[in-house]
Amino acid sequence: MRFFKKTAFTLSFAALFLSGAANASNVFQWQSEAGDISVTFSDSWARVNNQGPLDLLTIKAPTENEYAQCVVRAEDDKRFVIYPLQFGPEIQREYVSTEMWEEYFTADRNTVILSVYDDAQLGKGWASVVSASYETGLGPKMVKRSVAFASLYRGKLYSVECSAQEDHYAKWHDAFMDFIKSVDFPLTTNHALSGYYRDFIGDSGVHIKGLNILDNSHY
Repeated sequence: MRFFKKTAFTLSFAALFLSGAANASNVFQWQSEAGDISVTFSDSWARVNNQGPLDLLTIKAPTENEYAQCVVRAEDDKRFVIYPLQFGPEIQREYVSTEMWEEYFTADRNTVILSVYDDAQLGKGWASVVSASYETGLGPKMVKRSVAFASLYRGKLYSVECSAQEDHYAKWHDAFMDFIKSVDFPLTTNHALSGYYRDFIGDSGVHIKGLNILDNSHY
């Protein structure tokens, strides 16, 4: 079974130029190069170097000693691409839940998973939510508290994790949730089973009249 494993990283505070376009005077909108995920955040947050091979975006809050940051990650996972959308909740609960989060945090030390919730939402995908604390494996040694969402969507396993030094986490929680709630995926699948046509699936049947009563057809 595949898992989304978190990569241990060293914090880096060297700001890079933001590749996304600004859609407001104090808000940046970022989109991945593949165009498969986007997120908005305050322009007071700095984009910094990604540290892991799965990292798409890393941003740091405007503070030096509280180590508040958010990371967006993605990994190819084609197992459920062909499954109908109505199976999304069951797939999430089975494959993107507690066991996955336990694997995700193996790069850290003394991890304590405080809570896991299913049936949440990340962008347009069904998501699992975890709250955890851990000692950092690399970089400045500290205990961090984090909240993270993960979702399987269109052949990829996405995670968004926001964390801060444990004593300062409460200060940043609302900002973290605003960041996570702004995550979105493009709508590439029509969620209506009948597409853009009328809802013919609900029809009681089709009756085709033939030249005589024996030629009539019913479907």
